[in-house]
Amino acid sequence: MKASWKRVMISQDYFLLLISRFISQLGDKMFIPAILWLSLTGEDGSSQRLGIVSVALVIAPLVSALVGVYVDRLPKKTVMIVSDLLRFLLCVMLFLNQWQGGYFWFLVVGVVLIEIIGQFFALSSASMLPSLVKKEELIKANSFFSTTDTLTSLIGYSLGGVLITLLGSSMLILLNGVSFALSGLLLVGLPKAIASIDKQVRIGFFQEFASGLRFTFRSRLLLNLLMMGFILNTVSASLEMLVTIWSYDVLDVGATGYGLLNTLIMVGALVGGLSMNLSFMKQIGVAKLYSGMTVIFGSLFALMALFDTLWVSMCAFLMVGICFSVTSVSFSTLVMTHVGKSDLGKIFGLINTVSRGGQPMGISLVTALLLSYSVHSILFSIGAIIALGGVYLLLVLVPTAKSTAEIRSGLS
Repeated sequence: MKASWKRVMISQDYFLLLISRFISQLGDKMFIPAILWLSLTGEDGSSQRLGIVSVALVIAPLVSALVGVYVDRLPKKTVMIVSDLLRFLLCVMLFLNQWQGGYFWFLVVGVVLIEIIGQFFALSSASMLPSLVKKEELIKANSFFSTTDTLTSLIGYSLGGVLITLLGSSMLILLNGVSFALSGLLLVGLPKAIASIDKQVRIGFFQEFASGLRFTFRSRLLLNLLMMGFILNTVSASLEMLVTIWSYDVLDVGATGYGLLNTLIMVGALVGGLSMNLSFMKQIGVAKLYSGMTVIFGSLFALMALFDTLWVSMCAFLMVGICFSVTSVSFSTLVMTHVGKSDLGKIFGLINTVSRGGQPMGISLVTALLLSYSVHSILFSIGAIIALGGVYLLLVLVPTAKSTAEIRSGLS
């Protein structure tokens, strides 16, 4: 029985972390639509307030690089528990704020703080993984992370809409707080060994931040991941907007068809995450999977632009979901196997900040291009750029990953 448990869920400690993340993220996925709905439909709600809250939700990834340094300097188990406790208290305060007149500025500040503190939790849980599982089990561990992430999106957004109607947005804010409290209680069960700091000697905060930058730019593998992450995220940032236009103007399938296409992405993501446990996928190697699936991902959007039928779009969206999960799992595993455990926080944080940093520029550029070019042309161009990026990764990243030894020492 114990052997079967380990084969499926790796270990009890990993399972605790997985369930903790699931509960925490499920609350978040219900919280986001509740906050957006409240800013639009609440008392004094407006599209301007909706825009302000939307901006507040995307600020946090931009400070990930700084958060990552703190994550590496502090006990990760403690960071996650304190993060859950603080987010619980903030949700309670936001709930009470709604009963005291619902001050909008308080709502915005609260959302920003919850999302930034969430970066501490996310980076800690990701960088903790190599300390909980063996190297050969990282792919399985990351695939379960990816699968539960998809499930929380699928369940959370759907359930969020229903619960807004039944309970109201204010109650969903409180429920999000409860999810953080439950998550924190589960984390108490993690072993104390996880709370230890790997490095005995610590340099100054900004020195450590600078050392992370130097290390990343000196590592050919990490530099390529960082560079391509920025380019691919910049050009693909507008895909959600383009897909909405594609469903409404090109396919003319209405809200039902749009919902179906988004559901197919989620189903594909579940399949992709679970497929990473198949033996033949492991034999291919994470560098080849990441690069190859990036080529397919871009090609699918180019194909959609050429054949604008519902059936082609449905098949493409299902495959897009698969590609998304496989690239996500491969990327995380690739970084974890080439960076020392004590430095994963700052590296993941830096990559997250740089990758997400180009998204506002990408959305603005595509919004401007839509005034002069058809959605077909823009979608094809974005797909082609992503596919070419994947080809570049196949030519450069795969040989680099093979020749780069795993780095166990600290950066400083």
